[in-house]
Amino acid sequence: MPVVGRAWAKRYLGFDPASEASNDLLNFAYRADNAAGRLDLAAPENLEALQQTLIEYNPFAASTSATTTLLQPGPAPSKALKNIPWPKGTAPTPSGKVTGTASQPLPRCDALVVTWTTAEAQALSQVLTPGHFSTDAWKHYTHRFDWYEKRITGPHAPAKFSKRLGSYWLTKIAGKSVLCFKSELHLDQDGPAAPIKDLMQQILGEVRPEIFITTGTAGGIGATTSLGDVVATGDVAFDCTTNLKLVFTAVHISYHPSKGAIIRKPFG
Repeated sequence: MPVVGRAWAKRYLGFDPASEASNDLLNFAYRADNAAGRLDLAAPENLEALQQTLIEYNPFAASTSATTTLLQPGPAPSKALKNIPWPKGTAPTPSGKVTGTASQPLPRCDALVVTWTTAEAQALSQVLTPGHFSTDAWKHYTHRFDWYEKRITGPHAPAKFSKRLGSYWLTKIAGKSVLCFKSELHLDQDGPAAPIKDLMQQILGEVRPEIFITTGTAGGIGATTSLGDVVATGDVAFDCTTNLKLVFTAVHISYHPSKGAIIRKPFG
């Protein structure tokens, strides 16, 4: 790791090493090596740190909120988005206020849209909840968080630090109610128990949407893609026969709005 001064670290790495806790020195090593172009992503701990950075990186902040950041900060860009020419009568109309507490179940809606990373949620909020930015305004969701926390074992799992399952806001499109949700749980970060499967069951049971959309960046699907790559497809085969073998069995998974649940049936 190169030796640098405190002022250099504050200017180019976006944090003050003198103010960091002693147990966070490894994070400083990640940042300094990355700035010097010497970060070894073949090392598992560095790859995990990069994955967390991609999940939590905030493009609208001068420095990211991620606990471990491998990206050099830059000036914060504007949050303004060019007007979208929505067809007449279909422009999203976000709720002015979402009532209730974070620990309550989610409200019933016609549609549920789930996304995963900080940047994805910001894009979603700009388009579907304009005026209510995801990192500034969206309501936190902590219903049954204590149950999930015991099952989150990944060292870089975002929910371990945010202490919530997600955040959300409500909007209407052409008279239909839509709940936009940003998950704090992630299949590749939370550990072998994969509590994300339980979270999806929980929020679908609460919202009971007629339409369920999950959208975001795809990663780790085969040897030719990695976290951060974007895959646009209408059909995906997901291999859960190795690391997630004990969590997912050979089943076909489908969602039935009338039952408000995910139905798992054996293949064949």
